[in-house]
Amino acid sequence: MAAGCVREPTLGELTGQPKRPIIEREFDPPAAGSLVLGRTTFAEAVKRYGRGPSDDPLITAQPLVHLHYVFHPPARRMAVPAEPGLVLPSRELELYFSERVLVGYQFRSSIKGEATEFDESRVAQIEKGVTTSAQVVALLGEPSGRRAYPLVTDREALGLRYDYQHLRLVSGEELTPKERAMESLAPKTIGAGFGAPGMRMALPVRLPRFYAKSLLVVIGPDGVVTDVQLSVRGPR
Repeated sequence: MAAGCVREPTLGELTGQPKRPIIEREFDPPAAGSLVLGRTTFAEAVKRYGRGPSDDPLITAQPLVHLHYVFHPPARRMAVPAEPGLVLPSRELELYFSERVLVGYQFRSSIKGEATEFDESRVAQIEKGVTTSAQVVALLGEPSGRRAYPLVTDREALGLRYDYQHLRLVSGEELTPKERAMESLAPKTIGAGFGAPGMRMALPVRLPRFYAKSLLVVIGPDGVVTDVQLSVRGPR
């Protein structure tokens, strides 16, 4: 980096997200069929996406290697301060390897045109022992991730994973009671980087709101659903 240049902050830094042992870099969404459970190797993934520190080992039937890639478009590509209600774009890919071979992956994005949003209200239509894998895909679309043993308990089963999350800036009437309490503590002015040196300008308070949902549909060797696990966190 040249002398006198300041590194542009990522959206994660601007919104106060905690630093995690992840690999932050720009990468393309995985192409259909490019990640194959039981075939794609750790070396192939690292060659394609790069290598960095991995998260803490997961507690499973056997040790796993976990690669977690995150891309936040630079803040310069967005209006700052961002408009209220705006979803901050991000892209994530997690890869899980057992004995250096891929056993699971999940991709999630809030970027327009590739967002991994899915309709959780349709999950109630999935019946254990009745619904087939093809019917799940027809109902929810192609999954953004897949899992094999030991990320699913049955060695012959396959997990279809649907993942979506976003960070959104909220203000005014959208705030929950808890967020209103936080709003009262937030600074009402900002100075660094805005206007002439030493000047401060008033900005409306916009709080980051995190929303996430994930769905794991386990398919047995006969192609029929054996388990359904849906998790939703945070107000939308």
